[in-house]
Amino acid sequence: MAVRLRRPAKVHSQTLNLFIVEQLPVIAPAGYDRRFGAVTARELVRDHVLRLTYTAHDLAPFARDLGCDGPPFPWDPEQRRHLRARLDALYFHLYGRPARTPPTSSVLNQRLLSVISSVHRYAACSLAAGSPS
Repeated sequence: MAVRLRRPAKVHSQTLNLFIVEQLPVIAPAGYDRRFGAVTARELVRDHVLRLTYTAHDLAPFARDLGCDGPPFPWDPEQRRHLRARLDALYFHLYGRPARTPPTSSVLNQRLLSVISSVHRYAACSLAAGSPS
């Protein structure tokens, strides 16, 4: 997994120490094998990222690499907001869930819907308050 780091204005060395790498918020590859109902986290991320990025014909080679031979997805702001919220909810879960027995799919769906609802409420409040983001 490639990680792009933004270098600070003043760099003290040319190397990236292991103790820094260990603190980066990166999901281990095995974490993407978690199942959410009938699909894995890997499949959800691939599908949602494809729908968010494949919006023009010049990205067709990228889409084919991800297994999509169809036309680009239409630019729909509401659907894009929904897909981003679902990705946020997925990563909240992947980063924050303590190691315990896996939840049932209904419990997981309730948690994901709760996080998505919170993200949507925050976005609505930000827009109502006149926040640019």
